[in-house]
Amino acid sequence: MKNMHMIAAIAASAVATAASAGTWIGNHAQFEGLADSYVVEHFSGQGFVPGLAAEGGYVSGGNSFSRNGDFNGTWVSSQNDTTFTFQGVSPELIAFTPIFTSNNPVSMTVEIRDVEGVLISTTTTQVMPSNFTLGGNQGLIGFAASENTRIGTVRILQDQGTLTLDDFTFGSVDRNVPIIPLPSAAGLGLLGLGGLALRRRR
Repeated sequence: MKNMHMIAAIAASAVATAASAGTWIGNHAQFEGLADSYVVEHFSGQGFVPGLAAEGGYVSGGNSFSRNGDFNGTWVSSQNDTTFTFQGVSPELIAFTPIFTSNNPVSMTVEIRDVEGVLISTTTTQVMPSNFTLGGNQGLIGFAASENTRIGTVRILQDQGTLTLDDFTFGSVDRNVPIIPLPSAAGLGLLGLGGLALRRRR
């Protein structure tokens, strides 16, 4: 399943992190390096993959501009507040791809809570408006929890407009691979998530 071709096309203007029990992931290579196994929700139907539930939006059919260039659906966060909840599974890492916003740059905050509902990390980024085409740029936002920490919910808030995302991914971390903290936002300028590398999709 490790055939992800996520392309980064968003810039983080700031990173606000709570007492973080993990590290944020800002590019495809880092995700693949940390992931042991994972499943991907492509939003291609009305039901979700086992273990995942969501509220605060809806599944929209059509061309999603997803990483594999197929025609499926997307998740549209129409209420400025979407929460993904895990049921019967306790993943160690998550990732998703913001692909479209209907307004000027949208400030998006992602909150990660553990299975007890305790906030373990949060980050805020600016998602840039784009009209994506197949083969165009996309962005990856992910999080890998520290050992012995499991993710219970992922909450995504935005300040305006409609945010569309695809390829919500969750799974386990390869603990044989050291998790290297990302560089600080100050040291990376606009690339506050430490590795939102721009590259053209093949």
